Amino acid sequence: MQKDLTIKEIVEFMTLDLTDNQKFKRNVAFYIVSNANILRPHFEAFESQRKSMLEKYGRAGENGDIIIPQENVKSFTEEMKQLLDSKVTVTLSTIQLDDLPEEMDISTMRKLMLMIGK
Repeated sequence: MQKDLTIKEIVEFMTLDLTDNQKFKRNVAFYIVSNANILRPHFEAFESQRKSMLEKYGRAGENGDIIIPQENVKSFTEEMKQLLDSKVTVTLSTIQLDDLPEEMDISTMRKLMLMIGK
């Protein structure tokens, strides 16, 4: 299914924490991995942009962490929002709601919503 996704949706999906003890039907697990492979280049491009923005607006703190100085927070936040709101069109494998486990935490369900077919 062809879908328009925001970079934010892709980041949420790619940061999905699926532990080994979480059980999915074989086809669902396959489609999660398959879709992750499709979305990975977009996620990696986001990470590259995010790092560039941190270098552009931030400076190294005492512990080596990047700190955004107060005078750059607004510009950084606006640019990050623009990046996260940008859209890409991708073709994903979809599943049916009935394919998912009966019990699932809300965070996981929210991240998998982009895979559920209508």
